[in-house]
Amino acid sequence: MVDRTWLEEQYVQNDLTQKQIGEMLGVSRSTISVWLRKYGISKNSPYINGNHVRLSSEALQFLEGNLLGDGTLSIFGSEVSARYSHGSKFRDFLSDYLEPRLHKFNIDVSGRIYKDGRVFQLVTKMYRELRPLFERWYAPSSKPKRRFEKHVPDDIALTSSVIREWYIGDGCLLRDSNRKNHAARGVRLATNGFTHSEVQLLADKLGALGLKPKIRGQKNYGRFVGWIIVLTGLDNIIPFFDIIGPCPPELESIYGYKWPLADELRNHTVKLSSDDVKMIRQATCPKKDLISKYHVSRTTIWCAQHAHGRYKRIAGG
Repeated sequence: MVDRTWLEEQYVQNDLTQKQIGEMLGVSRSTISVWLRKYGISKNSPYINGNHVRLSSEALQFLEGNLLGDGTLSIFGSEVSARYSHGSKFRDFLSDYLEPRLHKFNIDVSGRIYKDGRVFQLVTKMYRELRPLFERWYAPSSKPKRRFEKHVPDDIALTSSVIREWYIGDGCLLRDSNRKNHAARGVRLATNGFTHSEVQLLADKLGALGLKPKIRGQKNYGRFVGWIIVLTGLDNIIPFFDIIGPCPPELESIYGYKWPLADELRNHTVKLSSDDVKMIRQATCPKKDLISKYHVSRTTIWCAQHAHGRYKRIAGG
């Protein structure tokens, strides 16, 4: 074992690289890296000790929504900072959507987006302000060869922004394959990496928003792989997409298929005159007032207000 004082002198004061120190001792660079981490020695580099960023409430919701999906946080040997990374099979998702959103929140990407096997990876710089978020979402793992494991925070708030990012990353639209029009019949949210109690927590919070989620076990080739949340029926589909809103324009060509088309919900259109539809679209009063005025259901009003576009339905006809 190398002496800590000597190692710190060579690495910090003499500014030698890990490879140079390894050559001096006849060991590999990775061995020197292990010793440096063990002793907590660094060159006070922003990469390890962290840059600074002011995280707004919007930024935190964006990050937490993605952490429910494919987003991850890691500390990479740092005692005070963390970095965010995200893997996707769609490079355009990372370059055209995720990176600009992170840049909007003053979170810079480290290097270029690169391909790792079948997926593309985006990694940010290290930030001190991401460390509390890491500690909020991660705990020491009991599994071998894994230092930390992601967990759902007990006090997570499922806002529209959080749910939208979660759905974009780990959600899908269920369609009825037995019908000719493949009508939308539900929404699935993948929660395979979380425990049943954590999935139940998420389901309860979705229920508090007026949805009716169900928890189901998922199998892959007969092997249990985790729990998922399913929202079935139009009484779930309509309010769910009402909460998250339309597909972000920059994702229309990538994930637009996750939003139902008007034709998929045509069987729930209503017979309103074109003048009625026009008046309802222009109305600024609460939906309950429109319901009373036209003597129709909330679903009918929703149909009339969203009579075109993806996830929006056609009124009349």
